[in-house]
Order: sequence, then structure tokens, then C-alpha cells
Amino acid sequence: MSAEEAAAAVAAAVASTPLGTRCEVLPGAKRGAVRFVGAIPSLPPGPWVGVEYDEPVGKNDGTPPAAKGSDASSATPPARLFECAPGFGGFVRPGALVVGDFPPVEVDFGSEDEI
Repeated sequence: MSAEEAAAAVAAAVASTPLGTRCEVLPGAKRGAVRFVGAIPSLPPGPWVGVEYDEPVGKNDGTPPAAKGSDASSATPPARLFECAPGFGGFVRPGALVVGDFPPVEVDFGSEDEI
């Protein structure tokens, strides 16, 4: 993907994926909300969508991973792009995302009657 193609893809993703939009990430039907849309220098070129999941199915806290092959001791760590609890954030390509009216997943910790 050329730099021009990557920039055009990022612009299209930003225009079609508003922040705060409810979404479902496939595969796995993981639900959450869009918290970031854009390019991430430490990841391959093109658009990325940051998702805050309803459940702890993510891999981060809104901080993208460091670039593969970078020297961790000398590299500046990536900046946090959105805030969420550890394990509730993730970055996906726009093609893995469906935006729509997806109500939040309610976690049932059991009723008080069950002790």
C-alpha cells in the first residue's frame, strides 16, 4: 500500500466510523464502542480502529503495541490513544468492524439468591 493509498484509506475510515459509535468486532461478536480511528505509526500502514470492549476480551488499555522488531530498550513507547481499563482495549482493521445499534453486553454475576 502506497503512502497515498494509506492516507486515503485512513480518511475514508475516519469519515465512516464516528467516535463513540457502538460496534461489533468479528470474528467472535465482541461488542464495544469506537474510541479511536486513524493511522498508528507502530502498526502496518492504513486505518486502524480502537475499540473499548464491553468485556475484558481486549489486549490493551488503549495503548497500541510497539513496532515489531524495535529495540524495546531504546524505542519510545507508543502513546495511549484512548483510555480504558487494562484488557478492555483493542485495535482492529475497519473491515473487522460492524457499526450499528449493538446494546452493551451485560455481564451476569449471578443473582443474590445463589450463595
